[in-house]
Amino acid sequence: MRTRNGRADNTPFWIRQVEREKKLLTDGVVVVVVEIIIIITIMIIKIIIIIVVVVVVVVVIVVVVVVIVVVVVVVVVVVVVVVVVVVVVVGWLATEPVVVVVVVVVVVVVVVVVVVVVVLVLVVVVVVVVIVEAEVVVV
Repeated sequence: MRTRNGRADNTPFWIRQVEREKKLLTDGVVVVVVEIIIIITIMIIKIIIIIVVVVVVVVVIVVVVVVIVVVVVVVVVVVVVVVVVVVVVVGWLATEPVVVVVVVVVVVVVVVVVVVVVVLVLVVVVVVVVIVEAEVVVV
């Protein structure tokens, strides 16, 4: 075997073989370290994305729950006002307690139905939002 300057290379074969293997091993270690760094970086990015999505989902759920509570409170206040007005008006119009009771029962039933419908609609909205956010997390 010849060196670069043309002289004979008297290095034994096994030493040359060991040097080749050391170079291959060093190259392999570099590749493994680079792969580990890439894998760790990808994992960190995935964790950050999951944390952001979870925070967004929690914020959306909290906002929807607050909206539901506000809507229910407003509906209850409106119902109470309507019941009071109806009782006062019916009290003026009729002296019969049966008429007052019937009107109050009808108003209460209507109010309960409205509250139930509003709550169900809001629950459906929450479920849809959660499903959409969950699909975003999966993707």
